[in-house]
Amino acid sequence: MSKSKYSHFKLDDRLAIAELLAGNASFRKIAEKIGCAISSVSNEIRNRRILKGSLYFGDSARKLC
Repeated sequence: MSKSKYSHFKLDDRLAIAELLAGNASFRKIAEKIGCAISSVSNEIRNRRILKGSLYFGDSARKLC
C-alpha cells in the first residue's frame, strides 16, 4: 500500500504494523511493507502504544492490580 502525502493510517495498515512488530520486524521493514516513511511508522508506534502493566493519567503512572 502506497501512502500519499499527509494520509492517515488505515486499519489494515495498523493491523499490519502490529503483526510485523509481533514478528520482531524493524521499523524499516515495516515501512517498506506498508509503503510509508520510517518516521511515520516510528511515530505511529510511539503515539499509539499501550504499555503493559501500567495506565497513564497525565504525568503519573498507576500500576494495574
